Amino acid sequence: MGTVQDEMNKWLHDLPRQLAAELVDEKLREQKIKLSKKRLDELIDRIMAGEEDIQFNVGGRHKTKNLEFTDEDLAGLNKRGNQLLQKLPAIIENASGGFSQTILTSLKKKWRSERRMQRRDMDGFRKRLDQRWGTGVEGLRLLITIAREFGDDFNKDGRAASGGSNPQAFDVLTRLHARACQVAEEVICLLSNGFADGAMARWRTMHEIEGVCCLLGEHGDDLAERYIAHQIVEARGAARQYRKHQERLEQEPLSDAEFDKIENDYQAALQTYGENFGGQYGWAAKHVGKKRPTVADIQEAANIDHLSPYYKMASHNVHANPKGVFFKLGLIGESEVLLAGPSNAGLVDPGHAMALSLMKICSVLMKQSPTVDNVVAVKVMERLVDEIGHALSAAHKQLVEDDRSFSEKKAPAGGAA
Repeated sequence: MGTVQDEMNKWLHDLPRQLAAELVDEKLREQKIKLSKKRLDELIDRIMAGEEDIQFNVGGRHKTKNLEFTDEDLAGLNKRGNQLLQKLPAIIENASGGFSQTILTSLKKKWRSERRMQRRDMDGFRKRLDQRWGTGVEGLRLLITIAREFGDDFNKDGRAASGGSNPQAFDVLTRLHARACQVAEEVICLLSNGFADGAMARWRTMHEIEGVCCLLGEHGDDLAERYIAHQIVEARGAARQYRKHQERLEQEPLSDAEFDKIENDYQAALQTYGENFGGQYGWAAKHVGKKRPTVADIQEAANIDHLSPYYKMASHNVHANPKGVFFKLGLIGESEVLLAGPSNAGLVDPGHAMALSLMKICSVLMKQSPTVDNVVAVKVMERLVDEIGHALSAAHKQLVEDDRSFSEKKAPAGGAA
């Protein structure tokens, strides 16, 4: 991919010689002199070496000619060079289209064999990853299966068992549980392909779901009603943002009637639930006891704020902050390696965190419908989560030990430990 840049650098390097060659050619034509390419190159070499008074033989031994360069010649040479340099951006822009198409065509021709090689490499990587982390990851898959069946039973039988109390809370909790199962699957997908940092970032969403579930489980329909109604606050924010950028997006404009309806519904919600309802997490303002509650406030109210350090770590790979650039779960210890793909390290924290969050969400649902089956299901999940934690920790410890042993073998004799 550096070929075009290399050619451009060569052209810039050779530009002074090309300009000198044009001037020499002009001077020779004025004297009606023709020289071979070799003789011409020799003259240009002398000019580039700094010679000012250049003499050379033409034809017979005694036919000597001079090349003289006036101040006007040199000024013209500089002017020509500046003109070319000024046109360089336009030249590059015009040429880049052709270059890019040529390169893309070439890459496509090579891609099939390259893809086969990458697939072989990735298959081998996944196999080695499974050998090391397989016990813990399979435990996570089993946990999700149990949680999904638990959610299905809760959705079918929970409402009847609860006697119809808190119907809105039941509905929201069921939806949040389903979303948590989906996100948990995403975490496993990332883990089983060696993307620990991405898995941690997805667990961040699960932790937020966990906080909402805990609050809903405590406050029931009164909070669930606000949570559902808060959709209009998010819709209004999206509509305002869309209107601001619709021309640049080249999308159909939002009609005044549509926008006015959203705005009227928003104002009606504020009339019903208060001005604080209009904040990002305004649905929780009343029950959290804050005018402008944050994620941290919700986590504290849900009594899961002890996991805030892990939530902060997960946030590094969601945002483009410096820590997310310089810190990677997928690297062991301090390393100057720039991780641009999968790694077999760092799976323990996102894997165990996901298991704990999913189990906690299921326990919230269980308390809404504490049947014997539901209680036993959560107990099974608790035991499994412990086993998963131990399996992942053991794999991590073995990886660190293997890495240390490999480093010691690789280090030269007498070198630093």
